[in-house]
Amino acid sequence: MPLVLLGLLACTAQPSSVAPAPVPAAAPPAPPSDNGHGSAIAKQDEARAKLAQHRQKKPTVVGGCGDQCQDPASAFRSFARRLLLPPEQAANLPPLAAFVDSSEMVYDGRRLGAQWVQLWKAGLVEQRAAEVQAFADELARRTGSATDPQMFLGKLDRPLDIQRLSSVDVTIVYAMPGTGALEEGEPWRFQLGKRGLEWLIRGVRSPLAPGGNDVLE
Repeated sequence: MPLVLLGLLACTAQPSSVAPAPVPAAAPPAPPSDNGHGSAIAKQDEARAKLAQHRQKKPTVVGGCGDQCQDPASAFRSFARRLLLPPEQAANLPPLAAFVDSSEMVYDGRRLGAQWVQLWKAGLVEQRAAEVQAFADELARRTGSATDPQMFLGKLDRPLDIQRLSSVDVTIVYAMPGTGALEEGEPWRFQLGKRGLEWLIRGVRSPLAPGGNDVLE
């Protein structure tokens, strides 16, 4: 055998000293794309949570009787019970001022609501709240000394005299207790208006109002 051929055979028989190149690891699969929908939903949820938190912190300025005022009849019955019942028996009801539309209230011809709006705009928030509470206290004093309040409360279970003025305004005529010159059982007129989801008392006229109780203005 020629020497050249023997040398070639010897070279091919020796193991190679060069290590094979490493195989790169496969990259992890990319997460499926949601085209931005997931982040948009997360932002919406965050915005809703912030809005709910803001509403919880923000005090109620007008109304606040909630599910007690979902319709005119329910609103008036709850308002009358809060007005006529002793405080200890009305503890489960919202405060009297929560039934009042303090931006629209007309009381025996006095446009109290307009005055309270001006106080709010002037930043006199505490004075406004005090005047709204004073109105509620005066109303309670004028009607809260009946010899038999249960007689008046018992009538609430009967059909109410509701005069619908529009889809968002009604008038209810109801015999209330009286004090001083007011006799018990005289009819009062109450105007209720819808504000948001609540029906609130926005007008009160007693039998002693100038011109009688035929009109609320």
